Amino acid sequence: MNKGDMYLILGHRSFRRRVAFLIRCVSPLFLTGCMPLKMLPYLDQALVLQEFGREKDAQHLYVKNVDAQFDSMLAAVESGDIQKYKTEQEIVKTFGPPVLSREVEAEGKDLKQCLYRYAIAHKGPRKIYLYYDQSGGLDRFELI
Repeated sequence: MNKGDMYLILGHRSFRRRVAFLIRCVSPLFLTGCMPLKMLPYLDQALVLQEFGREKDAQHLYVKNVDAQFDSMLAAVESGDIQKYKTEQEIVKTFGPPVLSREVEAEGKDLKQCLYRYAIAHKGPRKIYLYYDQSGGLDRFELI
């Protein structure tokens, strides 16, 4: 094959169309293939977000349950019925676990402070702090 024959093959219009068609078909594969490589360091975070997205019903149910438990605790605190519950175990069994708990010192006593609130902050700024003594008995409570 001489130089002239090669020019005829490469210079032919149908050959150029086939090459252009091939480039148009294959180039998107290369372009989209680069995107996951850039995202590879964030793959764990992306998978966690994807998993959360799949569990929307469970999330809504969790928020609904926490809010219902807080509403019932709020009613018990406002009516004074919270004092019927003498221990932390009784309160957790009835109203669920606290959002946060920590050890504090108040009035010369070591107490466990437990925070209860709505699951989502925009529902309301109301908070309930329960304080338990060393034996797990309810010492006092605050409604904020």
